[in-house]
Amino acid sequence: MDASGDFRSVSLFTGAPLRQAIAEDRADYIPIFLSDIPGLFLSGAVKLDGAFLQLSPPDAHGFCSLGTSCDAAKAAAETARVVIGEINEQMPRTHGNNVVPLDRIHAFVATDRPLIEHHPEPKTAVEARIGELVVDRIEDGSKLQMGIGGIPDAVLARLHKKRDLGIDTEMFFDRIVVLVESGAVTNRHKVVGAGRIITSFINGTRRLFDFVHDNPMVALLSL
Repeated sequence: MDASGDFRSVSLFTGAPLRQAIAEDRADYIPIFLSDIPGLFLSGAVKLDGAFLQLSPPDAHGFCSLGTSCDAAKAAAETARVVIGEINEQMPRTHGNNVVPLDRIHAFVATDRPLIEHHPEPKTAVEARIGELVVDRIEDGSKLQMGIGGIPDAVLARLHKKRDLGIDTEMFFDRIVVLVESGAVTNRHKVVGAGRIITSFINGTRRLFDFVHDNPMVALLSL
């Protein structure tokens, strides 16, 4: 059933699935920093009638976890007039300020399905060379933030010999797991969140989802 004529997407943060629709004027895009979106919801500048969230099953205390995506979802869960949930058995339970009380959810559907995985694209020769040049400038004990793309991945791929790195990052992906397992990331010298990786959303493979599940080393916070 084609319902494209019944809905129009107005996106505050867009990606590949919506770019063609925006280019063809079938959808709209409002340019804004991702970190500014929660404030729009919390201030009431953008009033949400409904929030659709994918959540982990509730724990013994009646709290669901936002799992892989806290970023703007936490503010949406707190401010929307109606909260609709997909409670997915395969959503990892993550730590941090990312829980939603079960009694906050007005209606939900229970599922048991794999999360969508993101596998990194092969690095180009240029990206690999940039990674080689950047890694020499990163000292032991440095605190890192990673963005999306081949260059951050190329840099992280070459950091396994570093020590006591700390992570405060918008996005958490598979390469960071490798660094933790190699001993490069300890978060030992961080002033805020010592001993923990602080992130806002998780984007990767099943290996990453399994790593963050009930892992107190990882804390998800809203933007």
